This record gives sequence, structure tokens and C-alpha cells, in this order.
Amino acid sequence: MVKKWLLLLFIICLGFSAVCLGAPAKIKLTFWNNNAGPERDPIFRELIKRFQEQNPDIEVEYVAIPSSAAKQKYDVAAAANDLPDCTVFPQQWLGDYATRKIILPLDSYYKKWSEGKDISATCLQSVRDSVSSKKLYMIPQTGTLDTIWYRSDWFKKANLPAPRTWDDFFNAVDKLTDKANYRYGYSIRGGVAGSYPLQAVLYSYSGITSFFTAKGKCTINDPKHIAIAKRYLGLYGKYTSQSDITAGYKEMAAAFDTGSTAMILHNLGSYTQHLQTLGAGKFAAASMPLSLTGRHVLVAGNTFSGYSIFSTSKRPAAAWKFISFLASEKSQSYWNQNTGQMPTNNKVLNEKWIQDAPQISLLASTLADKKTILVASPIYLPDYSVIMDQVVDPGIQMVLSGKKSVETFLNEWAQALEKSKKDYDTAFKK
Repeated sequence: MVKKWLLLLFIICLGFSAVCLGAPAKIKLTFWNNNAGPERDPIFRELIKRFQEQNPDIEVEYVAIPSSAAKQKYDVAAAANDLPDCTVFPQQWLGDYATRKIILPLDSYYKKWSEGKDISATCLQSVRDSVSSKKLYMIPQTGTLDTIWYRSDWFKKANLPAPRTWDDFFNAVDKLTDKANYRYGYSIRGGVAGSYPLQAVLYSYSGITSFFTAKGKCTINDPKHIAIAKRYLGLYGKYTSQSDITAGYKEMAAAFDTGSTAMILHNLGSYTQHLQTLGAGKFAAASMPLSLTGRHVLVAGNTFSGYSIFSTSKRPAAAWKFISFLASEKSQSYWNQNTGQMPTNNKVLNEKWIQDAPQISLLASTLADKKTILVASPIYLPDYSVIMDQVVDPGIQMVLSGKKSVETFLNEWAQALEKSKKDYDTAFKK
């Protein structure tokens, strides 16, 4: 009888120990997406599901952040020491965050990564060039270029050519504007992040190939840029909706997708949305119009987005395991095919869906053209994105509202970049 009680007691103790010890606690990661929306959120959630199935010991919390509020939320979180473990965000944030040591260099992880050799060397070098140390702070997972989306059905009906030149562009804006029926030839991004498309317009028109001269003078306020800025921003109100002064991406894309405007300037990332709302055959993509020099001149620096790990993460190894999964061949193929963007994984670039995607083929052919010039934007400057957000964005609105001249606006922009570069060169003793 005593033996039975002892045996029962032993079994109870074993059970109690198992309950107390339990299975190893799951590692919990938090992942932020800086460009959330109904198109991309399901894609990330599916990839997270796949990752967790392969890694049951890791649980990933997905936090969706709309692009209009993203930079501010990240900066506030950094100040409060409340950042997530890892994130996806744009290349232009790297200079700022690397200088402030908010993100971790990933070189040691990348060297041991079996799929690292499959990531485009050009993409990796562009990311490295974003910071003064040339370290790798991001694994690029997608690339895009500034793209003019146009209503090909409207162009065909009006017997207009695709906007290959700036004359083609402005002529189409004029011909396709019908204000009486609330139809406009173009939609200007006058709200959040309007600085980036304007920057693309300036250099794509002028053909100038550097933001600074050898003596450190900024070329933003070059006479050619003043001329095109006056013509481009002068479209506001006459050939665009009055509401464009506050239009961000969502408003601009909605105007295009609902038939209110003939053209918008964005990138390949909006392809899926246009396809779902307009349907095939009603819209098409065009590279930025040829410059005054007769070649494509494209601004690089906001070209890639990718995955980074924050320096405050207490689980960097697990965070690397997750972001390297997202940057892998299968994940890149799934993400880019569903968003209509160009992958950075060389193996994915050879897949059939790439060849069947006209918008990506367009990007590839433009980049492959030996005459095409990529102008490196100064995203290595720590306050580059701050200048774009706090000087250029509001400056555009001041011009559109008639409260500031184009000359004054571009001079202020140039002066801000010149000061930033001078401070940067002094700090790094260049």
C-alpha cells in the first residue's frame, strides 16, 4: 500500500514538474511595416504565418503603420526607447538611423547567410552607399523606380503618344483635362512625401547628374530646375484638382483609379492596386521622360526598401532569422509578384512571372540602357529625410498656395542641403 502511495506521489510530482517547467517559452518578436495598407498587409501576414510554421519557437507580432505617419512614429519610438525588434522601411532613412545608431549593422549575419550570394550586388552596394561607413544596415528586398502611370485607354482615344518626352507629358496634361466633367490631366502630390516626386522631376528634366558641384554647391536651384518647377507646379489648380495641395499617395492613387485624373507619378508598387480597380488594358507605365540631354536621368536613393534590425532588440539573432526569411528567394518571389515590384534576388529575376510583367520589364530595360544615368541622392546625410519632410514638403504647399515663389523655395531647399553637407563633411573630416 505504501509503495502504491509512493508511486502515485512520484507520478504527481512528475506531472507538477512538467506543468511548472512546461515547454520552452516562445521567442516573441515585433515587426513594423512602415507602408501598411490593404494591399500589403495580407502579404506580410501570410509570410509571417509561413515563418512561424517553420519556426514554432518564434512568434512574430505584426504592426501595420500607414506611410503618412510612419517616420514620425519611428522617431517618437526611438526617442522613447520603444522600438520593435525589426522592420521594413525605405532606403532613404538609413543615413539618419545609422548615424544615430538606431539600427544594427548586418555584415556579420550577412556573411554567414547561405542565400546572401543571391542578392544583387548592385542593390547591396546602393544600400551600403547610403551610409558613411559603407556598412550593411539593410537587406534590400524590393526595388522600384519613379514611374508615370497613365490611362492608356484615354491616350488612345485622344490619339496621344505615351509620355516619353516632357513635351509629350505636358501636352497630354492639357489635352486630357476636362474640368467641366471633373477630369484632370494630372494629379500633383502636394501632401506628405511630395518632395520625392518633385525631386525626380527636376533631375529627370534637367539631366544634371549630381546634387552637388565639386565645390559643394547644391544644384537643386539650378536655372533648369527653376524653369521645370515653375511649369510643373504651375499645373496646380488649372490642370489638377484643388485638393491636390494636401494629396498624399492614397488621394493621388484614388484620383487615378476612379477616373478623375489621366496621370500620376509614383512607382511600380502601385501596379496591383491599379490593376484591381481599373482592370487590364486601361492603364500603362512609362519611365520618367527623357531629359534635355536626350537620356533617362533617374534619381536613386529611394530606390530600394528592405529589412533592418533595431539596436534595442534583445533578440537580434531571432530577428535576423526572421528578416533573412523575408529576404529569401521564395519570400521575395511571393511579395514582389503580389505587389508588382522588382525583387533584389537574382534567382527570382529569372522567374517567368517577371518576364510576363510589362511594368517590371520596362524598369529592367530602362536600367539596362547604357545611356541611363542614376543620380545618387544625398541620403547619407543624417538629416536628409528631415529636410525633405520639414523643408521641402511644406515648401511645395507654400508654392501651390501662392505664398512663396519657386525661386525662394528652391533656394531654401538648396541652402538646407548645402548646410547639411557642410556639417557632414566637417564631422567626418572630408
